[in-house]
Amino acid sequence: MAAEPDLPPELVNGETLSEVDASLDAARRTVAPIRSRIGVESEVSAGFPVGAPARSGTSTAGMNAVEKISAGLEQRSAAKSK
Repeated sequence: MAAEPDLPPELVNGETLSEVDASLDAARRTVAPIRSRIGVESEVSAGFPVGAPARSGTSTAGMNAVEKISAGLEQRSAAKSK
C-alpha cells in the first residue's frame, strides 16, 4: 500500500499473501478506469477559465462616498471620450 497510496485501502484485503495480491490486482482494475476518466475530463475542461475575469480600474477600497462618486464620474467621462 505504501507503493500505491492512491489505491483506497478498503479495496485491499486478505489473510494470505496470495489473497492480498489478488485484491490488490482487483483494486488496480477498479481504480484504472476512474483515473482515465478524470484525466480526460480535466483535459477537456482545461481550456475554459473558471470564474469571472478580474475587474480592472480604480480600487474603491478605503474611499469615502464622495471619492467613489468622483472616481465613477471620471471613469464615465474617460469611457465617453474613447
